[in-house]
Amino acid sequence: LRYYDLLSASLGNVDMIWERQIAAGDLRDYRVLVLPGVVHLRQDAASAIRDFVLSGGLLIADRVPGLDELARPMSTLRELFGASVEDDTPGNPGTVVLRERDGQAPGSFLAMAPRRYRALAGATVLAAFTDPEGPAIVTADRGKGKALLLAFDGERTHLEMGDQGGFLRSFIRQSVEESAGGLEAYSDNAAVGCNYLEAPGCAFVVLVNRSERQQACRIIMRRLPCRPQFVCDMADGRSLPAELTERGAELPVVLAGLCGQVIGLYAGKPSTC
Repeated sequence: LRYYDLLSASLGNVDMIWERQIAAGDLRDYRVLVLPGVVHLRQDAASAIRDFVLSGGLLIADRVPGLDELARPMSTLRELFGASVEDDTPGNPGTVVLRERDGQAPGSFLAMAPRRYRALAGATVLAAFTDPEGPAIVTADRGKGKALLLAFDGERTHLEMGDQGGFLRSFIRQSVEESAGGLEAYSDNAAVGCNYLEAPGCAFVVLVNRSERQQACRIIMRRLPCRPQFVCDMADGRSLPAELTERGAELPVVLAGLCGQVIGLYAGKPSTC
């Protein structure tokens, strides 16, 4: 669930999906799959994940699943990642330095439980450890899709080290933006969860302040199903100030502690606004 918090803060809409659903082909409804700390994986699910990536999906993981459901060695997914394991033993916390990318300045954060990997030919190292030196984030193009490996424990890093300037959140968000065609909606504040729903001619954003303190944030919405003309609070119908674009909107929001808000965006003025 803590990893869910990290992904929800980074991406907005996040679903949990089970191995049996993956094996049954349910990944066709998704553009991104995240495997947090997964070592064992059903063989049929691993094959479905490989096909998902080769067909254009983005796979993000912080371990390379190498065992099947019976703890037998499995190489199905190893070929997807642009790195091979040199030492799978978690090390002491290490500093990760992010390299400059379009839209994101270089930065650094402290990562928990780093593991030693070796980048393979054709892979791109997006971030590196400083001591000892080695790849920290590696990406590789595979078929029409991409696989991205974090060489550290993402959950522990988020839990124990906090936001650290938002570098890890913004990195995940930008990776999805680049590979999967963008996000519908997200919050720029890690304490405010953001989920997105679509309906004909309108869209809804559900916000939840998971902190006991009041939180201010900015909600960024893109790739909406229509050009929004009206933005309103669904609880009382009042109009909300927003910067509207052709297929998106941005608006400032202030939420009291442990409270939520539902925002409606409409192509035409509804009776509730």
